[in-house]
Amino acid sequence: MCDTFLSKPLTEIVKLQATLKDKKPIARSKRCLERMTENIAYRPGLVNDDVFAGIHIKVNSLLEVDRHCIICMDEMSLKANLFYHTGRDEIIGLHDIGLETKQFLVAQNASVIMARGIYYNWKQPVAYFFVHTQFKASDILPILKACITKLFDIGLHVDGVVTDMGSNFISLSTLLNVTPENPVFSVNDHDVVYLFDTCHLQKATKNNLVNNTFCFENKRTSWTFVEEFYKSDKLQPYRCAPKLTDAHIYPTNFEKMKVKYAVQVLSNSVASGMNTYDHKLFVEEFRNVI
Repeated sequence: MCDTFLSKPLTEIVKLQATLKDKKPIARSKRCLERMTENIAYRPGLVNDDVFAGIHIKVNSLLEVDRHCIICMDEMSLKANLFYHTGRDEIIGLHDIGLETKQFLVAQNASVIMARGIYYNWKQPVAYFFVHTQFKASDILPILKACITKLFDIGLHVDGVVTDMGSNFISLSTLLNVTPENPVFSVNDHDVVYLFDTCHLQKATKNNLVNNTFCFENKRTSWTFVEEFYKSDKLQPYRCAPKLTDAHIYPTNFEKMKVKYAVQVLSNSVASGMNTYDHKLFVEEFRNVI
């Protein structure tokens, strides 16, 4: 009846639940699953075949449309530290990107590659790397192509790659011959779109506006206008843009890296407030002329 009236994924779920109904709850506990996986060693690089084998099992239960995904790549800073892993007889914390490339340099950054569904909400880290300073574009390129190939081989459809605007990722896009006019590169005859993360694009736009004047459509805009609006607005009892603070308008080097500040400055509420402020100045100027 399940095969007749239910979809294939739902049928598999019902059959699985039917086989588990007579088993003791302990066999289905979280700790039971942890014991099954605690002896699996996950190492830096694309060397963890168990990860891809597990994804392959999951992929077989997905509808064709749910197999479309993107790859996300990002880095984070680490507090440099070394420790000896007695089980592996290995020092952990050195530069290691897999493929027997460990170097005697203390890792200061970690990089992660994650696959995420487009139509169906799923995500899975597929590889991580310990890097001394910055993950070089020349090292990322073969790893990225190998990862995309592995995901295609297990049945996923990689439609895009998303990164932030770090200098190494900008260099990577250059190596892939990606341009604003042609944001597509090819891996084994599969077209993949390269995208910079939207939030980081907003941060870059805001930081460029701080130091430059933008000209477009015979118009000109400058950070000076935002400053003038903020100085006037913060004196009002009822503000148009109450979230704006000195950290938004006069940011430190650390605050310039905060995406939320850029998004809040370039928001619709700030734009509406500036439009109201501009209209008020126009009315006052018109009255003075009269």
